[in-house]
Amino acid sequence: MKVAAMVWGSDIPLLDAGARREGVHIDITGVHNVDDPEVQDRFLRSQEDADLILLHPSHDPAWDDLIPRLRTDIPVVSFGHNQDFWSLSTIPIKYVAAVSAYMTHGGEENYCRMIRFLRKIAEGEDAEPEAPLPMPWEGIYHPDSPEPFPDRNAYYSNHPRRHTQSIGIVFSRTYWANGDRGIVDALIRRIEQFADVIPIFCLSGGDVDLGARPGPVVARENFSGEVSLIINLQPVFRSSNSEVSGDIFSDLNVPVMHPILLYHKTRQEWLDSPLGPSAMEIGWSIALPEMQGMIEMLAVGTEIETGEETGMHEPIPDRIERICRRAEAWLKLQAKSPKERKVAFILHNKPCSSVEATVGAGAHLDTLESVARIIQVMKQEGYTVDPPSSGKELIDRIMEKRAISDFRWTSVGSIVRCGGALDLVDEKTYREWFSELEPSVQKRLEESWGRPPGEEMEGVPAAMVHDGKIVVTGVSYGNAVVCVQPKRGCAGARCDGEACRILHDPEIPPTHQYLATYRWLERVFGADVIVHVGTHGNLEFLPGKSAAPSNRCFPDIAIGTIPHLYIYNADNPPEGTIAKRRACATLVNHMQTVMQASGLYGALKDLEKLLEEYTRAQESDPARAHTLEHLIIDSVEEGGIGEETDL
Repeated sequence: MKVAAMVWGSDIPLLDAGARREGVHIDITGVHNVDDPEVQDRFLRSQEDADLILLHPSHDPAWDDLIPRLRTDIPVVSFGHNQDFWSLSTIPIKYVAAVSAYMTHGGEENYCRMIRFLRKIAEGEDAEPEAPLPMPWEGIYHPDSPEPFPDRNAYYSNHPRRHTQSIGIVFSRTYWANGDRGIVDALIRRIEQFADVIPIFCLSGGDVDLGARPGPVVARENFSGEVSLIINLQPVFRSSNSEVSGDIFSDLNVPVMHPILLYHKTRQEWLDSPLGPSAMEIGWSIALPEMQGMIEMLAVGTEIETGEETGMHEPIPDRIERICRRAEAWLKLQAKSPKERKVAFILHNKPCSSVEATVGAGAHLDTLESVARIIQVMKQEGYTVDPPSSGKELIDRIMEKRAISDFRWTSVGSIVRCGGALDLVDEKTYREWFSELEPSVQKRLEESWGRPPGEEMEGVPAAMVHDGKIVVTGVSYGNAVVCVQPKRGCAGARCDGEACRILHDPEIPPTHQYLATYRWLERVFGADVIVHVGTHGNLEFLPGKSAAPSNRCFPDIAIGTIPHLYIYNADNPPEGTIAKRRACATLVNHMQTVMQASGLYGALKDLEKLLEEYTRAQESDPARAHTLEHLIIDSVEEGGIGEETDL
């Protein structure tokens, strides 16, 4: 017997396993490629010698072209959660419902029962289907235990606590049931090195008819008061009944990271893609979770590459490491007392727009005063800081010390002499950091900026190198440092106004000093969190993928493992989204500045009237004009602008 199947990826491993056990030949095509004419043709060829057609349709309009070309002389079974598609079947609806029930309950045994029932249908038997084997709709999973645990107490009796903090993992029941657990297992093994882990599976939205509780209810029961962070692998994490879900994230009050699974991309396809996820995956796996408040959407796994569709996935080892190290950093931030925490503030500036005049540039935000007041509040909350009294004091100190990047009239030597260097990173230390980069990244940096710590390239001097050491600039306020975003790539004293081209060039990597600054904040200063202040800097616009970055993407390389907060203009969600997707930013929005025309007032308003009258009197009444000259000078003095106008 042969079955021609076009089904969802999650069906493939169990259908394949069930068919092998039952001795049935099944030719499986993944539904995600139904809009590809070649895939359609291949499926239609596979049905030519089939005994039964098995479909799990989607809403893709390509089905309108495919359905009329299906054979009608053999049984067609169209199953799935959506009963609207059942009408494509040529068998009684009660049989379709039975096939769908096997799929809904999941597990290899139920798919074996499905295959046995399909064989009877193909052979024309009028037999009743076996009942599905009941399986749990939810549970706590661990790879060392053959069966899931019904509750936290049972789980802890087999996996006792070993750490002071715990992380909760939420993943789909489908992946538990079909054995696609490699990614979850990898996360569990790595997390257990620094925290306890409670991995739950469930139906995200629940199902009242099945007796399956929604994910938020299961999570609240297992995570409340237990976990310090959640890693949620489900794109949607709420019940259709908002009263049942409640505000689950606010209730739990912990960060919720959302690593994304690239369902239909192999690792190499993901690495080669400049976009990262497909448009469908961005909508489903990134945009929806963003709207629910999830953060840090790094790729966690890809489809296993075998040459055939398997519906199975594998972890990306370096991304597992990055996700878990970032999760560990969030835990450390929570566990530290305020007096121990270290915070790095990054101010922006606009090269080629007179760098000294644009330190702390931010759309509709007084970034300097904001930073000063935040550090003042930190002092009140017990942080070990000595805050500036005002934004003016902060900028005066930055400019006095020349704690910026070199520019047309600011040399690296003057920065060091004035005390603007937080540290000088020697070549040996930077080479150790540089050696950790992926080889192709090292090559790009050397092609653009020379060998570490930087060399003159095509007339452009090495960026911020003094006596062979990389200069990290900023001002210190105890356990808080304030830095101006490091040098993106202009020519310093030889700048010809072209840095703005570099700023958004998708190919030119940042300088050695740029990466050294962020690595210094992470490794030497020991920042527990980085706060970028104001809309916007250039970290999120460095070369790399649009979303789900790899270890070859410069925003991901720069931010490293440090928790990243970004004070951002609420009126600019598109570019804020870029920061979230490319640089693991958690946005802290601020409202728009309310602005109105200030106009003139007091003595300045009187001065305006005198100037207008003087202009008219110059031609018609010279004597009056002479009198007005004296009145204008008096008004200038009274308005307080005498010194500024040099009158």
